[in-house]
Amino acid sequence: MDVICQAKSGMGKTAVFVLSTLHQIEPVSGQIAGLVLCHTRELTYQICHEFERFITYLPEVKVAVFHGGVNIKIHRDLLKKKCPHIAVGTPGRILALVRDGDLGLKNVRHFILDECDKMLGALDMRRDVQQIFKRTPHDKQVMMFSATLSKEMRPVCKKFMQDPVEIYVDNEAKLTLHGLVQHYVRLTEVEKNRKLNDLLDALDFNQVVIFVKSIKRAAQLNRLNRYKIFKEGLKRILVSTDLFGRGIDIERINIVINYDMPDSADTYLHRVGRAGRFGMKGLGITFVSSALDSHVLNQVQQRFEVDIKEIPEQIDATTYGPRQFKIALDMSLWCSQLHQIKNSSFTSQRAKTHNLENPMTQTLPSPRPASPNTRTQFPKDFTTLRCLHEIELFRSLVPHISVAAADVPSINNVGPARNSGESNNMQKPIKIDEPALVKLKNERDPEKLFNLFKANAHNKVLVENRFAFEDTISRLAGAGRFDYIENLLDHQKTLPQGRREGFIIRIIVLYGRAGMFKQAVNTFYDMHLYGCKRTVKSFNATLKVVTQSRELEAIESFLRDVPFNFGIELDVFSINIVIKAFCEMGLLDKAYLVMVEMEKMGISPDVITYTTLIAVFYKANRWEIANGLWNLMILKGCLPNVATFNARIQFLVNKGRAWDANKLLGLMHCYGIRPDEITYNLVIKGFSCAGYLEMVMRVYNAFCHEGYKPNQKIYQTMIHYLCRAAKVFLLRPRRWYFENFGPLMGIDSYIFPFYDLLKGRRASSIYRSYHWWLEIMT
Repeated sequence: MDVICQAKSGMGKTAVFVLSTLHQIEPVSGQIAGLVLCHTRELTYQICHEFERFITYLPEVKVAVFHGGVNIKIHRDLLKKKCPHIAVGTPGRILALVRDGDLGLKNVRHFILDECDKMLGALDMRRDVQQIFKRTPHDKQVMMFSATLSKEMRPVCKKFMQDPVEIYVDNEAKLTLHGLVQHYVRLTEVEKNRKLNDLLDALDFNQVVIFVKSIKRAAQLNRLNRYKIFKEGLKRILVSTDLFGRGIDIERINIVINYDMPDSADTYLHRVGRAGRFGMKGLGITFVSSALDSHVLNQVQQRFEVDIKEIPEQIDATTYGPRQFKIALDMSLWCSQLHQIKNSSFTSQRAKTHNLENPMTQTLPSPRPASPNTRTQFPKDFTTLRCLHEIELFRSLVPHISVAAADVPSINNVGPARNSGESNNMQKPIKIDEPALVKLKNERDPEKLFNLFKANAHNKVLVENRFAFEDTISRLAGAGRFDYIENLLDHQKTLPQGRREGFIIRIIVLYGRAGMFKQAVNTFYDMHLYGCKRTVKSFNATLKVVTQSRELEAIESFLRDVPFNFGIELDVFSINIVIKAFCEMGLLDKAYLVMVEMEKMGISPDVITYTTLIAVFYKANRWEIANGLWNLMILKGCLPNVATFNARIQFLVNKGRAWDANKLLGLMHCYGIRPDEITYNLVIKGFSCAGYLEMVMRVYNAFCHEGYKPNQKIYQTMIHYLCRAAKVFLLRPRRWYFENFGPLMGIDSYIFPFYDLLKGRRASSIYRSYHWWLEIMT
């Protein structure tokens, strides 16, 4: 039965054809049974996401997205290796794949057009749709949906159907959205920016969309990433053209601002329809700056029989909905995902608590009760009411975690944790006593080194001495003799140890260390030839080598295809490796999206995941996302560690917010986390730069009280920045400073900051401070 459906924005048109298709589809491997066409790439992703939501418990049904702006080879490979049962795409890319014979439509049983008036109204897009339609079977169901479908377009739609069921709004006036408050503002073009800023300051919004006529074209990857970040709630304001005006469903949007007037009443309806979805309240504000704008506004009021009034001085927030997603953490910014997280159950892939017979009844293990004897005496030097408020809020949100008694390891290097699938590169050298090892160590000629190693390849001492093995490979790589390396490692694969996965992993890691990434991947692919089974351990080792190549396409291809082809189940270490690589490549948005996809796969991010992302986003000065990630981490029950705190403290210090950094230091004590030397050094640096000598002394005393021994880094930080702040004036020759403080400070720094900043206030004003410094350093 064919269907033409016209309904208001936000009333569930997408859910209708998604559920209808899934209810009728009979998935057959390698055959596409459902085809959904839409006019924008962002809309393809949204529709695909809706399918994925409903096929959670239909694992046999696969969905894929096809659109322009992506290398067509990727789509061809996808169709060959993992042909989906439902294809969602734009007409241009679908037609290109059909013409090339990569996408077969002979088994299509459901043909769907979303926003059909837009697609069939544009002649070039209608031509593509017609070409695709002709390639599909005659016996199929056709469904078309839109929020606005004029009487002129209805006959065009019927040409694609056989006796369709037609569902229309009888009166176009009923198309206006109930619960949506609409206003306009009369102003000149030059006044728009100031008015926009005033509105954003005055209005209470969850998320807001600002529509303009045109913006500078952005790269496709950036455009999709920005859309996904906005949809996830990590950005609250989106500026867009009409591409966003149709079909996009984000229920947090409660305000739409037409910075530029749309060109028609239909476009206006689609724009303001982004707010007030599913019967929720919303607000639409339109800027009117010309006679043409006034004409379009009159058309809107006449067609939809709505009275759009001029904006009053104050708008009651209850008329367009208050913020429903804000939870106030005193030291954090807004993060829209908090509301969802607090009311959701997060399952871990490791927990294996799924009830396979009835997934809807699965439960999580009972929360571990907090020990009644875990209260901590907060240090008076650092505790503030703000810290206490946040710790109590943390306890209320995550009651099953004992904050004060938490035992958290100190992780100073941000990045994925080492696991059993990776080679232990930090192993200390073994003392070389055997003659063959001595010769290897002393040999400098690459050819002789190669021959000597190969001649002793069966020597048990040589095989078991990992340092000698890795040192030889590294020296050959430094000499550029990759042919020797390949010969040696190929020979190693033939040894009896080659049947052990750990031995093959070591070879893969050595290939990566030598920069021979292709050989490393081939070794992983050929593991079955040596009688060795591939597991997630060897996959992680190979993935880490692939990320070292810094080739984005290779990383994505390996991560996407290999687990599927070899039946490898990814773990959190796999995702952490990719996230760290993307962060090092500067692809922060892509790294964040990897974490989002990770959660969809049922893999719970760990503290390393959050720490890696938080550190790089703070470093990039994108503190809104970093703070949002901090909130997500806490509300998911993942306790921050020292490295996470250090990343946030460093950001605050760089911003000159020493007091806030000090509060975080106190918060670490509240959480039962012991600050490390880096933490104290950062806080000391913050107070030193700000010139708070007394606080520097207090933090330094706490540093010593923790049992740490002062080092050169602490001394350099204190003296250098305090000299800048206090401008120490001491009548001593430069040689005196070098002789007295040089040994403590290190030969590189000399203590010259004392001497170079002698021009300043009188020495008597800081006489006591000077003696304090002299005492601690001698």
